[in-house]
Amino acid sequence: LVQAQEGYKIEELDFSQLEMVGAAASSGCTKLQDDIRNGLDIHQQTAAAVFGEDKAEEMRKIAKNVNFGVLYGGKANGLSRQTGVDRGTVQELIDAFFSRYPALAKWQRRVYEEVIDNMQPFDIKDGEQRYSSYWQDPVSGMRWQFVESEAPKWLRRRLKRKWNISPQHTANYPIQGFCGGGIVMRALHYLWQQCKDKDLAVVFLLTVHDSIIMEKHEDLDLTGIYEDTMKYVTQFYNLPVLLEYDVDTGDNWK
Repeated sequence: LVQAQEGYKIEELDFSQLEMVGAAASSGCTKLQDDIRNGLDIHQQTAAAVFGEDKAEEMRKIAKNVNFGVLYGGKANGLSRQTGVDRGTVQELIDAFFSRYPALAKWQRRVYEEVIDNMQPFDIKDGEQRYSSYWQDPVSGMRWQFVESEAPKWLRRRLKRKWNISPQHTANYPIQGFCGGGIVMRALHYLWQQCKDKDLAVVFLLTVHDSIIMEKHEDLDLTGIYEDTMKYVTQFYNLPVLLEYDVDTGDNWK
């Protein structure tokens, strides 16, 4: 629990659909870009495709959990265990999501293949040879190193996989790294600089996933700075859609 001091408020700046924006930018999926730009509720759209329009709103949360799961490389079995939804239904949701955004699915596969195709000897750990591969996101300019050992024989037989690394890793790291380590941090620095230059009564407390938490004077309105921040970060990374955000203000944050 973070409690605001007297005369101050806790304010949370939360990016809207940040991972979807990051995925749309990095993958170049124009359909996803258009849907975000047009304000389509992506999760409700997925729910409607599987459960029907009349149940779309009711089942939106389940679709949202699955959508974000596949965005990070999740598969039906694992997402079924995480959500408590039967595997068949989860697979239908996955198929509906990728049916609408096939370019995203192709991008995930391409990143994985580029990583495993460029594995080079790296070091020896505990007597085992390890290999390394780098992948750079052309949109963010961020670069990731993947270090793995060769897959054991049982994994090779079962999944035909030469390396221990799975497609989930190469789907997850670039999106979360770009969004949390790139966009949020770039926005945080810009906000801090603006508040410092204007000598505003704002203390930055922490970041949590897609949110920036701060303590500000209760009479201070930061809307203009927030708008400038979204424009600045959007332009900095040349994002295909303008970043959107929500703000919650209160006496504490838990």
